[in-house]
Amino acid sequence: MKNYIKEDTAGTVTHIYLDFNQINDGLQFFAQFTLIKELNLGGNKIESCASFPQLANLTDLLLDGNQIADNLDDLLPNFLLKFPKLKYLLLQDNPIHPGDSADEKSMLVFRAKFKLWIKSLENLDMDQYGKKDEKMIEELREEE
Repeated sequence: MKNYIKEDTAGTVTHIYLDFNQINDGLQFFAQFTLIKELNLGGNKIESCASFPQLANLTDLLLDGNQIADNLDDLLPNFLLKFPKLKYLLLQDNPIHPGDSADEKSMLVFRAKFKLWIKSLENLDMDQYGKKDEKMIEELREEE
């Protein structure tokens, strides 16, 4: 990905909207944006989140409509380390996501796993965490 940002301004950027830009790699590019809070990369061609840099101030990450197929057990600790303040995550319409056709339990397990790893997460796929999620989180904790 080409860098069209002047070096002296990258540290002041807090929001980036690059949805529907055919982005598939070069995620390390975002490391220069140390104050970024919101990153919209929806509708691109990203296949893996492994190369994301640490973005310590990121609260909102929109990755819907990509081709992300990471192993969930690898993705979750990666997200925890790289996005410690993440509150809002949009991940639907990716191979990693159970999808709208999934049964309710599969979706609840998916959501619960994110919340177990990323305590700061408040909203996954435009749906705030609620009582059903809390119940599933407790069930998963008991299984451990």
